[in-house]
Amino acid sequence: MQPTTLEVITRANRAYGSIAETSVLEAVYTTLINTFSAFTMPRSVELFPAQGTDHHGMFPVIGHISVGDIEFEVLSSLGGHLAGQIYLLSTSHGLLFSSDTVINFESLSSERREYSTLAVNLVNSVNVASDIAQREGKALLEIAKEIDTTLAPLGKRCLICGGHGAVSTLDQGRLVIFGITTQYTHWNRHVPPSCDTTNT
Repeated sequence: MQPTTLEVITRANRAYGSIAETSVLEAVYTTLINTFSAFTMPRSVELFPAQGTDHHGMFPVIGHISVGDIEFEVLSSLGGHLAGQIYLLSTSHGLLFSSDTVINFESLSSERREYSTLAVNLVNSVNVASDIAQREGKALLEIAKEIDTTLAPLGKRCLICGGHGAVSTLDQGRLVIFGITTQYTHWNRHVPPSCDTTNT
């Protein structure tokens, strides 16, 4: 993770490093989402450099990681959704993990869309700097479009994997679901024993 991400976690404030850092609501919201998700601090942390020497579009490249035979560039966000957020990009495999900056909202269930309004109602926005987040989203879609152009002769597309919703591709500038999706609901999920209240 980025050093800034470690600070966000340590300080339990999702707005750390942003113009909203001093907002009490952001700190309270962070506590709520950490409680609801049963967040625990990682035991071992490896930090990327705070700054990158190269850029991919508008984003600094702060490192590279490999997952199997796929090498990803680690791109640093500019802090629109959260300071310290990263994106993972493999141009050769056509994979873009866009975190919460690019999400196919049309693919969300109505329940998930309703849940997503909690942040807006509690802290006004899911982003700590909405103007920056909009620029980042457009820039990521431009990168996906460039990759599509490069991979088209191979019959491949850039798959955009957002923080929520379906894996998607671009179609005339719009996100469209790639493949078949299954909605994940409380009726078909596994409940961890510590959260299961049926036996208490």
